This record gives sequence, C-alpha cells and structure tokens, in this order.
Amino acid sequence: MALRLKIKHLVNFFIDKLTDHPTVIVEALTGLRFLSRSQDFQYHEILGCCKAIFTNLSNKELNQHGRLQILMLIDELLANHRLDLKSMGDEFIGGYCNLVEGEKDPRNLLVAFRLDRVILTEFDISRKVEELFDITFCYFPITFRPPPGNPEAYGGITTEELTEGLISCLAATPRFAILTLPILLDKLLATSMGPKLQVLRTVIQAFPVYGQHAVAEFGSLYWEAFATEIFQPTEPDQELMKLIEPAFQTLLRTVFPSESSGPIELINQILDVTLHELASPEKSKAVPAASLIAWIITSGASKEEVIKLTIKRTITLYLTVWKDNVGGSSESDERMRRRASILSHLITFFTALAEIVQKDGGSEEQILEGETRDELLGILISASLQSSGGSATHLIVSGAIRALVQMVEVNGLLGLQEKKNVVDTATRVLMSSVDSATRDAALGALAVLAYLSPVDVSTLTIAQLFAELPDASPFPTPTTATFKQPKDYIRVLEALATLCHQPDLFESFLVRILNRIDFACSAGSRSAGGEIDEEDHNLYAHHLLLTLYIVLETKTEDKSIGQSQLVLQAERILLRIFAVFISEDEMVGKSLAVKDQGEHEVLFGTPDDLELLVVRERVSIRNDTRLVADAGRIVNLMVRQMDSKQQQDFANRLYACYELGQTDALINGAFEPNSPPTASMAEKRLFRPMSTDAPESDKNMLVLYSDALIAIRPDVIIPGELLSTTESFPFKYYRHTLEMGASTKLLPIKAGLRLLCSTVNRRCNDFPQFFDEELPSFWKSEIEIGPLTQHQPRILAIEIWIWIIKGLIVRGEQRGYDLLDRLIELWNEKGGSGKEVIRFTGLIVDEVVGSRNFGVVKFLWKQRACSYLLNKLVEAYHRRDNEDKTVYLIGLASLLAHVTPQLILPELSQVIGLLLEGLHLPEDELKTNVLKTINELIMNEESYEIFEPYLSSLIEGLLKTLKNKNGSENVRLGSIKILNGLPNQFKGSLTLWNERTKVLMALKELLDDSRRLVRRFAVDCRTKWFELKSL
Repeated sequence: MALRLKIKHLVNFFIDKLTDHPTVIVEALTGLRFLSRSQDFQYHEILGCCKAIFTNLSNKELNQHGRLQILMLIDELLANHRLDLKSMGDEFIGGYCNLVEGEKDPRNLLVAFRLDRVILTEFDISRKVEELFDITFCYFPITFRPPPGNPEAYGGITTEELTEGLISCLAATPRFAILTLPILLDKLLATSMGPKLQVLRTVIQAFPVYGQHAVAEFGSLYWEAFATEIFQPTEPDQELMKLIEPAFQTLLRTVFPSESSGPIELINQILDVTLHELASPEKSKAVPAASLIAWIITSGASKEEVIKLTIKRTITLYLTVWKDNVGGSSESDERMRRRASILSHLITFFTALAEIVQKDGGSEEQILEGETRDELLGILISASLQSSGGSATHLIVSGAIRALVQMVEVNGLLGLQEKKNVVDTATRVLMSSVDSATRDAALGALAVLAYLSPVDVSTLTIAQLFAELPDASPFPTPTTATFKQPKDYIRVLEALATLCHQPDLFESFLVRILNRIDFACSAGSRSAGGEIDEEDHNLYAHHLLLTLYIVLETKTEDKSIGQSQLVLQAERILLRIFAVFISEDEMVGKSLAVKDQGEHEVLFGTPDDLELLVVRERVSIRNDTRLVADAGRIVNLMVRQMDSKQQQDFANRLYACYELGQTDALINGAFEPNSPPTASMAEKRLFRPMSTDAPESDKNMLVLYSDALIAIRPDVIIPGELLSTTESFPFKYYRHTLEMGASTKLLPIKAGLRLLCSTVNRRCNDFPQFFDEELPSFWKSEIEIGPLTQHQPRILAIEIWIWIIKGLIVRGEQRGYDLLDRLIELWNEKGGSGKEVIRFTGLIVDEVVGSRNFGVVKFLWKQRACSYLLNKLVEAYHRRDNEDKTVYLIGLASLLAHVTPQLILPELSQVIGLLLEGLHLPEDELKTNVLKTINELIMNEESYEIFEPYLSSLIEGLLKTLKNKNGSENVRLGSIKILNGLPNQFKGSLTLWNERTKVLMALKELLDDSRRLVRRFAVDCRTKWFELKSL
C-alpha cells in the first residue's frame, strides 16, 4: 500500500512537470516510462498520464528527442496496460491522433507506425477510422532517403524499414478498404515508378485483409491497371513485373476464394483480354499473356470458377490456333513460327499445372478432359517426330519434346502407357535426328524423364542406346570383322554419360557398360595377334572407360543415393576392371591358338608351343597408355568410395595378386587371405609386375596398383608397405636403368613415383632409417656424384628425390624443405644439368597427394612451398651478377605451369622483374607460361597497379614476341591478350600513350598473320589502342 501511494505521488509530480521547460519534460516522460512498468501503476495513473500528455504536449513545442520520448511512453502503456487504454475508447484514440499529427522525423515515424498498427488491430476504431487514416496515409508513398554517404544520419533507419512499417498499417484493418483502394489505384496509374512499386507491395498485403466484397468492387479497375503494366508498360521494369505477379494472384485469391462465389464477369474479362493476345502466339504480347495464364492457374483461386475455366478456354484456343492453316501451306514459315510459339506457351502452361498439382498433392486428370488431353498428346508426339529440316522444324521438335516432358511432370495427367509413349518419342528423336540442337533437346528431356519415369527410360532408351554400340564376332578376322567409327557411337556414349548417373538407371547401365568394356578390351587383345588393326577396338575401349568414369564421378557428387550406390558397387567394379587387364594374357593365348576356318592352320603355332612371355609382349590393351590411365582413374575413384573395412580387404587382394602372384584374388575373386602362394600359381600366371625384368605390359599394371593404394585410408594396413632405397619399386627400377640403360620415360615408373610420394606422405614417421641413413647415402652416391656415371639414371634419381620432397612438403614437414635445399644446390651445375634440375623443381607444388585421397595435408602448404621457391629463385637470380641467369628464368617459367597466379601475388613485387625477363626466353612453352601469368595478374584488381612502373619494359617484351610470326600461335595470342587489356586497366596512362604508335605498327603486321585467330585478336586489340586517349 505504501508503494502504491508513493507511485501515485511520483506520477502526479511528473505530470505537473509536463508543463515545465522542454528539458524537464523529457526527464518527466522518462520517469513516467519507468513507473508505467510497475503493477501499482493503475487505471487512475494511466488516465491522468494520458490526459496530461494529450492536453499539455504538442509536436510543435518539442524537439525530435522529446517527441520520441512521448511515443516511447505510449509504447510502454500499450505493452503493459492495453486493456485500460482500450477502456478509454475514443478519448485515447483522438488524443493520440492529435499528438502524432504532422510528425516528420523518420526515427519517430518508425515508432509511430508500430503504435498505429497496434491501435488499428486491437482497438475499436469504428468512430475514428478517418482520423487514423489521415495520420497514416499522409505518408504514402515513403520518399525518405538517407543522406548520400551518411546512411547512419537518422540512426541507420532505411527507406525499406519505413515502407514496411507504413504498409503494415495500411493493411491492418478492413475498415481502411473504402478509403485506401481508390487512392492506391490512382497512384498505380501514375507514371512514377517508386509509388507504383509501393502500391503493389501494399495491395499484396492489404487485399486479403480488406476482404472479397471490398476488393471485388474495385477488381475490374485494378485488373485494367495490371493489364496496362503487363501489356503496355510505359517504363518496363523487372522489379515491377516481379511484384505484379503476386499482386494479381492476391487479387484473384481474394475475389474468388474457394469457399464462396466471386463475380464471374471479372474472370471472363481477364481471360478475354489475355486469350486475345494469345490468339497471335508469335507476337510479343503473347509471352506475357502466357505468363498471365500461368499466374491464374497457380494463384490459389477457386478451382471451379477460375482455374478449370482458364484451363479449358486456354487449351481450346491453343488447339484452334494450332490447326489454323495460316499461309495456305502446312509447312509455311508463318505457320511453323506460330506453332513453335504455341509450344513455348504450352510449356509455361504445363509447368504451372504441375506446380499446383504438386502443391495440392492431388491429380489433375479431371481438370483436363480426356479427349482434349489425348488430342493434345497426339499433336505433341506428331510434332516431335516431324522430320523436315530447317531451324523452324528444330524449334517445333524441341518445343514439342519439352512440352511432353512437362505433361509427364503433371502428376496423374498421363497414364503408364502414355508416359511410355513420351519416353519412346524422345528416344526416337535422340536416335534419329541429325541436328545437334534437336538431339540436345531430346537428351535434356530424357534426363528429366529418367527421374519421372525411370523404368521406361531404362527399358526403352538405355536398351536402344546400348544396341547402337559396336558389336563384333567372338574372334574377328580380317575378312569378318567390322567396326563402327567413333563418330558413329560417340553420341551414344555421350547420351549414356548424361543419363545413367540417375540412381534407377545406374544398375542397368553398370552391367551393360562393364560387359561392353570386356568385349572391347578382349577384342583388342585378340586382334593384337592377327592382321586386324587393334586401334579401332582400343579407341572404343578408351571411350567406354571414359564414359564409365564420367558417370561414376558424377555420382560421387551426389551426397545421398549416388554415393551409397557406389559404396555397394565399388568392389564389383574394381574386380571387373582388374580382371579385364590382368587376365588379358589368357584371351590373347586363346586368340593366337584359334585355327583358321578355311585352311585349318594355327596362326602362331599350337597352344602347347605358346610362350606366355611372348604372348604378353603382343598384348594390346596393357600397352595402350590411354586404356591403362583410364582404368587407373576408375580404380582410384572406386577405392576412395570404399570404407576402411572394404579397403583393407581390397589391399590384401592387391598384395596377393601383385606381390605373391595369386591373380585369382582379383580376376575371379577367389581369394583366401591365409593361403600361401603355390608354384603352380606362379607358373600359371607368370604375373610379376614388381620385377624389373618383367614384360613392359606387366609393368604397366603398376598404374592400377598405384592408383588403388594412393586412395587408401590412413587406418588401413597395406601388406608389405615399406620405404627403402633397395626394395621400393622406383629405386629398384633406377638401379635397373643404371645397369641396363633402359628408358626412364615409362608409365610404370611414373606410377611408382606417385605411390612413393603417397607412402612418404602417410608413413614418413614409421621409417626413420629410410630418412636418416638410406636417403643421405642415396643422395651422395647417386645424385651428388651422378654426373660421373650415366646421365639418364641420375635424372631419374633426381625425380625420385623430388617426389619424396613432395610427399613431405604437402604435410608441412621441415624435412621436405631440408631435402629441397639440397636440390636447389644443383641449380648452379654447368653443362645444362642445372637447367634440367630446375625444370623438375616445379613439380614439387603440383598436387598429387590430397585430402580426397586421404593424404596428410597441411593447410596452405602450396602457398608456403610456392613462396619458398620464389624467394630462392629471386635470391639466386640477383646473386649471380654477371653470369648467365637464364636458368632461374627457366625455373620460374616452369614453376608457373604448376601454380595459379594468386599464389604469386604475395611475392609479386620481388618476382616482377624476373617475369618481364621471362618474356625473352627462347622456348615458346616457357614464354606461354609467363604470358598467361602476367595477363591474369594484370587483370586482377589487387595486383595490376604493381605493373604500372614497368609498362614500358612490358610492352617492349610483348612487341618482341610478336615479331616472330613463325613461332608459337599461343605466344602471339598471349601477348595480344595482355596488350588488349592494358588500355582498360591503365586508363589515361602517359606511358601507354607514348607507346601507342609502336603498338599499332606491331599489330598492323599481324593483320596478315597466317593464323585466323591471331588476326581476329589483333583487329580487336588494334581498335582498343586506336581509341586510346592521352590525359
């Protein structure tokens, strides 16, 4: 009770102060705000407080802050004592209206709009509607804009916040309808874009609140205003059109709700105007008309009164116009254009129909009558199969196929057989069309149908595509074998690659493609022994493997079903791929032992006389580097998909096959982990790829082995894994080349180096002896004194050293940089050795081991390695004052081939001099690397200004490269591209103006260059320099 009395006294005290100085008034209002939060601040205090405010205070007497305090006090009263204020009735509303009238400050208006909405929605405003409307609508439209360059001038308040606040007030009560709707209509018909946008935003929120009867009274007028903006816009605006759609749909939903009838004359008026424009489907107004039909269908208005009527009248019109024989000939250009336009509009129509079906979760078969649907379906199928040529025919065929797909997307519209007919139609177009654009349209349609009707696509499309692929007799001979050329089947494989990553098609595709790969590879192997050129079969096998890889890679990007399917199929795919390559010697043996049907002679002796080693040397697919590389990519991708348990089992199989000779572990899957190898196994297979004297075809199989093990997870134990300068394959092969003088440019040694790098990266801490003892000894004996022996083996030893460095640097090991420093010491070697070594150095930042292969990867390792090498190159370049510095320019240019220009940015100020000198290198490939990097750096907003002091030197170097017309086309194009970009990047540069004449003369010489692309680029560049202006 004591507290209640104290609050009463304080309230009276603060009320008395409301007639004092403005500063005192503000403090009094603050006190009242604080007291209003108390439960003891009751009706008597509320009434006295409000009367005092309404009687004693005026907007004209207080500054912005004072007026804001009044609004904040009323806000507190509305939040805590709303029922008491409502009991004051019109006295409170009238006093509030007088108080806020004329307010202009956006900070205060934002609060006032919030209070207005509460009053409009919570209070009985029946006798004060016009007063509330006057204090609200007077601000429409909002024209406030924050001062340029000072968005925080009014407390950070934006135009958008004020607009939303005002619209929420205008759409707060249906009592505003009769007052607001005519004024909004007038402003919508005005020419200014700003008010139009605010009107549309307002009606979107206000129409549902105002209700059916109020809006229907103005419905026709608003439709006419919308139609003017849609068909005859005075100022076409994309934002306006985005708002007209929901505004128009809100109008329809409000006037034609599903629960009550609306004025049918309005929808007929809308359809009359819209269908009149659609009657000329090829004209420009037909496009917005088709969109308008779609808006009606998806508006959510009454199905019976609006949507069904719209669908019926629209389809009837389309069918009538389609049959209209304009131009007097069924194939007239005008008729073809009209039909192509109709198809485009039909796509829009069915897209809208599919949207409402999906939203309602029902079937729309009843909305489109059976006879009409059948007639439309027949027309579209017939149009899809139209065969006469020309661009108009392509538009019709493509449009008809897309329209058919949209029909399928409408749930329940077509039956099972009708969907099958659509798939069959798209397949026939894909298989028979000679026009690439039409085939692309058919393929795009089938890609969608693969999700809508996968069974039909599998049984019809995929089956037919595979039937079109080459086939051959079991054992082809020069007289019986026939083979399709790549151009005949490449499109089929492209279609399969596009479609078959879809989950429901993948299983069927996988079975068929693996069988085809078996066929192509075995045919290539058999033909290797006879007179048939195996290139056809090997090229076909290459394309098949590439198709399989594309589908598999696409599925890896699918984080749901795609990846789970691959995990289940990974082992199956891997065993089939390995079986194709490892069991090839058996296929060749059979082929070589086949008797000729006519002369009964054996081509290469009897089977008993066959030497398997000789057979392997004749093997085709193992010696085809394309096929081996293709298979390696697939193996790597599939092993990555396996979980640890699957990988462990597969690693054991690999070890049994490659190290123990148990080829059945991969060929037939007949693998017993604990069974020792037998002599008969080894003799039978003679598969020993790890041996340095094995046939080259066997050694090539190390690619598959390496690509598989590179993808092994860290927790998987690889049997027999080691790091040793005597036992690891690259070191063994190095010693073999040292003894036998064999070539080092072989596929297996590259595979061995990749595997060595991966092993170093994952297991470097498990082999201390290798790094502490064996590697230093190898360096001293084989690299440091290498020039005293043979050159080629020493280069291989250096390459081995580089791959070891790479494995360490990727994981951020300092040991890698220590080994790199040793290599850098060789840059200064005479006689060309230094140049060879420095070329190899760039490989260090070439990414092989990465996180996708479960490598140990240090964050920003490439940036650190690149910076380290660049600093070493710059340091060495400047240290050699009068000596030949070309070796370091070669090193820089070689490094640029393996890094992006962004990695150069941090060191650009140091490297820029070397880059410009690199333009004078004799080798075109190195110059191309330099030009590409300079061009990207100059086009980069972060780095182009660094080149400004060097523009004269840069242009001089570029013009020098242009003089050699017999040189590389890429060099000339690279120089022209840089010259073409300079005027835009360095506008008003005096240096460019001074060089203008020289550049124009040099470019003039290129106008008769032998290469068309060079001539074209030179013309464009010359125009840029002609338009160059001085300061």
